[in-house]
Amino acid sequence: MDETVDYTDLLPLLRFHLRETQADACCGCAAFTDNELLLLLQKHRGNVNAASYEGLLIKARSDAITLPDGLQLPDGRGYWLGAELNYKYRSLIEATAGFKYAPHDDEFFANDKHYNNYKLGVDRASTVGNLDIKVHPWHPLTFDVGLEYRGGRMALISNIDDDLGVRYHFVDMDDVINLHAGANYRLNNSTNLWLQAHNLLNRRYDLLYGQGAQRIGVMAGVSLTF
Repeated sequence: MDETVDYTDLLPLLRFHLRETQADACCGCAAFTDNELLLLLQKHRGNVNAASYEGLLIKARSDAITLPDGLQLPDGRGYWLGAELNYKYRSLIEATAGFKYAPHDDEFFANDKHYNNYKLGVDRASTVGNLDIKVHPWHPLTFDVGLEYRGGRMALISNIDDDLGVRYHFVDMDDVINLHAGANYRLNNSTNLWLQAHNLLNRRYDLLYGQGAQRIGVMAGVSLTF
């Protein structure tokens, strides 16, 4: 680390990359002090991009951070409620049913501009359920069918307003109801033939916001084990 170089002139640019302002720093609202930013710049020898990347990683690991418009990102700690049931009839049938619910809110508060949440997965589902059944009619062959449900899904979207700057809002996403089925045939100890189909109800939904899921899809292949 070269501590003889003065990187003070790069502080405004680094704060811009970290979506902070000097006013944030003065009022104590910024995530980093000037000294902390200077240490990042010294560590990366004045490379603002590298320093901002590490700074964003630090912010992402924080329990809660404040976005440019004062919105406080969620405290990632939380809890969920769930249950799972398993059933097996000899070597013929296996069944699993599961359910999870994350009882937290996703609402903005006009005064302090924060929200609370603990959600299940990157699509921020609050309710998740699944039912899976496997049938083994005879030893080499296995059929499986399942139903996946993901409800209460939301995406946090940002947009830039000329007067207000960066603004954030929630967008509701359609529930996922994914009926899938498949088969697997074991030729020998190292070779399996398999077939899988998903979204058999041909429903429209986004995996993530703006990233649509494939409609009915079928895949087949051979798996080799060495």
